[in-house]
Amino acid sequence: MLNLPRIARLAVAGDFERMLEEVCRNGRPLPLPVRLRLSEPAGLPAAAAGLALQRVTQLTYRPTPVSISLARALVSLGDGSGLFGTVAATAVALAGLLAFSDQVRTLPATAQVDPDLRASIDASIAAALHRLHRAQEESPAALLGERPTLIGDELDSAIALWQLGLDPRFAAAVRFEDLLASVEDRGLRHERSTGPLLERVAGTKHASQREGGRAKSAA
Repeated sequence: MLNLPRIARLAVAGDFERMLEEVCRNGRPLPLPVRLRLSEPAGLPAAAAGLALQRVTQLTYRPTPVSISLARALVSLGDGSGLFGTVAATAVALAGLLAFSDQVRTLPATAQVDPDLRASIDASIAAALHRLHRAQEESPAALLGERPTLIGDELDSAIALWQLGLDPRFAAAVRFEDLLASVEDRGLRHERSTGPLLERVAGTKHASQREGGRAKSAA
Protein backbone atom coordinates (compact mmCIF):
# COMPACT_ATOMS: atom_id res chain seq x y z
CA MET A 1 0.00 0.00 0.00
CA LEU A 2 1.27 3.46 -0.87
CA ASN A 3 1.95 5.43 2.32
CA LEU A 4 3.22 8.87 3.26
CA PRO A 5 6.88 7.88 3.76
CA ARG A 6 6.94 6.25 0.33
CA ILE A 7 5.40 9.31 -1.32
CA ALA A 8 7.88 11.52 0.52
CA ARG A 9 10.85 9.46 -0.70
CA LEU A 10 9.65 9.58 -4.30
CA ALA A 11 9.05 13.33 -4.06
CA VAL A 12 12.52 13.98 -2.65
CA ALA A 13 14.06 11.83 -5.39
CA GLY A 14 12.01 13.58 -8.08
CA ASP A 15 11.03 10.14 -9.36
CA PHE A 16 7.75 11.25 -10.91
CA GLU A 17 7.48 8.26 -13.21
CA ARG A 18 7.55 5.83 -10.29
CA MET A 19 5.27 8.13 -8.28
CA LEU A 20 2.65 8.09 -11.02
CA GLU A 21 2.95 4.34 -11.38
CA GLU A 22 2.53 3.67 -7.67
CA VAL A 23 -0.31 6.13 -7.12
CA CYS A 24 -2.20 4.62 -10.05
CA ARG A 25 -1.48 1.09 -8.83
CA ASN A 26 -3.01 1.90 -5.44
CA GLY A 27 -6.23 3.20 -6.91
CA ARG A 28 -8.68 1.95 -9.46
CA PRO A 29 -6.84 0.70 -12.57
CA LEU A 30 -6.75 3.34 -15.30
CA PRO A 31 -7.14 2.57 -19.01
CA LEU A 32 -3.78 2.36 -20.74
CA PRO A 33 -4.40 5.44 -22.97
CA VAL A 34 -5.00 7.50 -19.82
CA ARG A 35 -1.79 6.25 -18.21
CA LEU A 36 0.13 7.08 -21.38
CA ARG A 37 -1.39 10.56 -21.60
CA LEU A 38 -0.47 11.33 -17.99
CA SER A 39 3.03 9.94 -18.61
CA GLU A 40 3.82 12.36 -21.44
CA PRO A 41 7.12 14.03 -20.52
CA ALA A 42 5.76 17.58 -20.56
CA GLY A 43 3.04 16.80 -18.03
CA LEU A 44 4.41 13.85 -16.07
CA PRO A 45 5.76 15.78 -13.04
CA ALA A 46 2.53 17.74 -12.51
CA ALA A 47 0.30 14.72 -13.16
CA ALA A 48 2.24 12.55 -10.70
CA ALA A 49 2.45 15.25 -8.03
CA GLY A 50 -1.22 16.15 -8.47
CA LEU A 51 -2.40 12.57 -8.03
CA ALA A 52 -0.02 12.06 -5.10
CA LEU A 53 -1.28 15.21 -3.39
CA GLN A 54 -4.85 14.04 -3.77
CA ARG A 55 -3.88 10.71 -2.25
CA VAL A 56 -2.17 12.37 0.71
CA THR A 57 -5.22 14.55 1.44
CA GLN A 58 -7.33 11.38 1.43
CA LEU A 59 -5.02 9.77 3.99
CA THR A 60 -4.78 12.78 6.33
CA TYR A 61 -7.06 15.26 8.07
CA ARG A 62 -4.71 18.23 7.93
CA PRO A 63 -1.70 19.37 5.88
CA THR A 64 1.50 17.42 6.52
CA PRO A 65 5.11 18.09 5.51
CA VAL A 66 4.54 15.72 2.59
CA SER A 67 1.43 17.47 1.31
CA ILE A 68 2.98 20.90 1.80
CA SER A 69 6.05 19.80 -0.15
CA LEU A 70 3.90 18.41 -2.96
CA ALA A 71 1.82 21.60 -3.07
CA ARG A 72 4.97 23.72 -3.33
CA ALA A 73 6.27 21.46 -6.09
CA LEU A 74 3.02 21.76 -8.03
CA VAL A 75 3.00 25.54 -7.81
CA SER A 76 6.55 25.60 -9.18
CA LEU A 77 5.58 23.33 -12.08
CA GLY A 78 3.05 25.81 -13.48
CA ASP A 79 4.24 28.04 -16.31
CA GLY A 80 2.55 31.18 -14.99
CA SER A 81 -0.31 31.04 -17.48
CA GLY A 82 -2.06 28.20 -15.67
CA LEU A 83 -0.66 25.40 -17.82
CA PHE A 84 1.09 22.50 -16.13
CA GLY A 85 2.73 21.01 -19.20
CA THR A 86 -0.34 19.53 -20.87
CA VAL A 87 -4.10 19.97 -20.63
CA ALA A 88 -4.49 16.59 -18.90
CA ALA A 89 -1.74 17.34 -16.39
CA THR A 90 -3.26 20.77 -15.74
CA ALA A 91 -6.56 19.14 -14.76
CA VAL A 92 -4.81 16.71 -12.41
CA ALA A 93 -2.60 19.41 -10.87
CA LEU A 94 -5.63 21.64 -10.36
CA ALA A 95 -7.52 18.83 -8.64
CA GLY A 96 -4.58 18.28 -6.31
CA LEU A 97 -4.28 21.95 -5.42
CA LEU A 98 -8.02 22.25 -4.84
CA ALA A 99 -7.96 19.24 -2.51
CA PHE A 100 -5.08 20.73 -0.53
CA SER A 101 -6.71 24.17 -0.43
CA ASP A 102 -9.97 22.69 0.84
CA GLN A 103 -8.09 20.86 3.58
CA VAL A 104 -6.30 24.06 4.62
CA ARG A 105 -9.59 25.95 4.88
CA THR A 106 -10.81 23.55 7.56
CA LEU A 107 -7.93 24.47 9.88
CA PRO A 108 -8.29 26.91 12.76
CA ALA A 109 -6.51 30.22 12.33
CA THR A 110 -3.71 29.17 14.66
CA ALA A 111 -2.82 26.18 12.47
CA GLN A 112 -2.81 27.80 9.03
CA VAL A 113 0.03 27.12 6.61
CA ASP A 114 2.42 29.76 5.32
CA PRO A 115 0.34 32.68 3.95
CA ASP A 116 2.71 33.07 1.00
CA LEU A 117 2.14 29.43 0.04
CA ARG A 118 -1.62 29.86 0.33
CA ALA A 119 -1.47 32.93 -1.90
CA SER A 120 0.62 31.08 -4.46
CA ILE A 121 -1.78 28.14 -4.44
CA ASP A 122 -4.81 30.40 -4.83
CA ALA A 123 -3.13 32.15 -7.77
CA SER A 124 -2.23 28.81 -9.37
CA ILE A 125 -5.79 27.55 -8.97
CA ALA A 126 -7.25 30.68 -10.55
CA ALA A 127 -4.76 30.52 -13.43
CA ALA A 128 -5.40 26.82 -14.06
CA LEU A 129 -9.17 27.30 -14.09
CA HIS A 130 -8.74 30.11 -16.60
CA ARG A 131 -6.37 27.99 -18.69
CA LEU A 132 -8.89 25.16 -18.95
CA HIS A 133 -11.55 27.71 -19.88
CA ARG A 134 -9.25 28.99 -22.63
CA ALA A 135 -8.56 25.47 -23.84
CA GLN A 136 -12.29 25.00 -24.37
CA GLU A 137 -12.79 28.41 -25.97
CA GLU A 138 -9.91 27.64 -28.35
CA SER A 139 -11.18 24.19 -29.30
CA PRO A 140 -11.49 23.41 -33.03
CA ALA A 141 -15.27 23.76 -32.86
CA ALA A 142 -15.05 27.20 -31.25
CA LEU A 143 -12.49 28.38 -33.78
CA LEU A 144 -14.94 27.42 -36.52
CA GLY A 145 -17.58 29.61 -34.93
CA GLU A 146 -19.48 26.71 -33.39
CA ARG A 147 -20.37 26.05 -29.77
CA PRO A 148 -17.25 25.41 -27.65
CA THR A 149 -17.22 21.77 -26.65
CA LEU A 150 -14.19 19.76 -25.61
CA ILE A 151 -11.31 20.84 -23.41
CA GLY A 152 -8.32 19.67 -25.40
CA ASP A 153 -9.18 16.42 -27.15
CA GLU A 154 -11.56 13.63 -26.12
CA LEU A 155 -9.09 12.02 -23.72
CA ASP A 156 -8.15 15.36 -22.15
CA SER A 157 -11.83 16.12 -21.63
CA ALA A 158 -12.49 12.76 -19.98
CA ILE A 159 -9.51 13.26 -17.67
CA ALA A 160 -10.72 16.77 -16.78
CA LEU A 161 -14.18 15.44 -15.92
CA TRP A 162 -12.73 12.53 -13.96
CA GLN A 163 -10.64 14.91 -11.88
CA LEU A 164 -12.90 17.97 -11.69
CA GLY A 165 -16.37 17.07 -12.88
CA LEU A 166 -17.87 17.13 -9.39
CA ASP A 167 -16.23 20.41 -8.38
CA PRO A 168 -18.51 23.46 -8.72
CA ARG A 169 -15.49 25.75 -9.21
CA PHE A 170 -14.57 23.91 -12.37
CA ALA A 171 -18.17 23.80 -13.55
CA ALA A 172 -18.44 27.57 -13.10
CA ALA A 173 -15.17 28.27 -14.93
CA VAL A 174 -15.90 26.36 -18.16
CA ARG A 175 -18.89 25.74 -20.41
CA PHE A 176 -19.79 22.71 -18.35
CA GLU A 177 -23.12 21.80 -19.94
CA ASP A 178 -21.58 22.07 -23.41
CA LEU A 179 -18.71 19.82 -22.29
CA LEU A 180 -21.09 17.19 -20.95
CA ALA A 181 -23.23 17.41 -24.08
CA SER A 182 -20.18 16.89 -26.27
CA VAL A 183 -19.12 13.89 -24.21
CA GLU A 184 -22.59 12.38 -24.70
CA ASP A 185 -22.71 13.20 -28.41
CA ARG A 186 -19.38 11.49 -28.98
CA GLY A 187 -20.33 8.42 -26.96
CA LEU A 188 -17.32 8.77 -24.68
CA ARG A 189 -19.09 7.10 -21.77
CA HIS A 190 -19.11 3.89 -23.82
CA GLU A 191 -15.50 3.96 -24.97
CA ARG A 192 -13.03 1.68 -23.20
CA SER A 193 -10.44 4.45 -22.88
CA THR A 194 -12.78 7.10 -21.46
CA GLY A 195 -15.86 5.39 -20.05
CA PRO A 196 -14.34 4.41 -16.67
CA LEU A 197 -13.37 8.04 -16.06
CA LEU A 198 -16.87 9.36 -16.64
CA GLU A 199 -18.95 7.08 -14.46
CA ARG A 200 -19.23 9.35 -11.43
CA VAL A 201 -19.90 12.59 -13.25
CA ALA A 202 -22.31 10.95 -15.71
CA GLY A 203 -24.25 9.39 -12.83
CA THR A 204 -24.43 12.73 -11.05
CA LYS A 205 -25.59 14.48 -14.20
CA HIS A 206 -28.32 11.92 -14.86
CA ALA A 207 -29.52 12.11 -11.27
CA SER A 208 -29.69 15.89 -11.52
CA GLN A 209 -31.74 15.63 -14.69
CA ARG A 210 -34.14 13.18 -13.03
CA GLU A 211 -34.59 15.44 -10.03
CA GLY A 212 -35.18 18.41 -12.32
CA GLY A 213 -37.79 16.45 -14.22
CA ARG A 214 -39.61 15.47 -11.03
CA ALA A 215 -39.60 19.07 -9.83
CA LYS A 216 -41.15 20.27 -13.09
CA SER A 217 -43.79 17.54 -12.93
CA ALA A 218 -44.66 18.44 -9.35
CA ALA A 219 -45.01 22.09 -10.33
